[in-house]
Amino acid sequence: MIKLREIVIIHELKNQGLGVSEIARRTGLDRKTVRSAAQCVGVAQHVPTVDLVVNEV
Repeated sequence: MIKLREIVIIHELKNQGLGVSEIARRTGLDRKTVRSAAQCVGVAQHVPTVDLVVNEV
């Protein structure tokens, strides 16, 4: 089960212009999971955004 925090991270990365495959690589999640989470509407809008730093591999 994907956590709300992961959904927020996915939305933040998507808003930065990253594609699904790149987000999957950076988060370690499956590409299909990232695609599903990116399509969730309204969930991330209710969580305050923070400066996001993702470790690049």
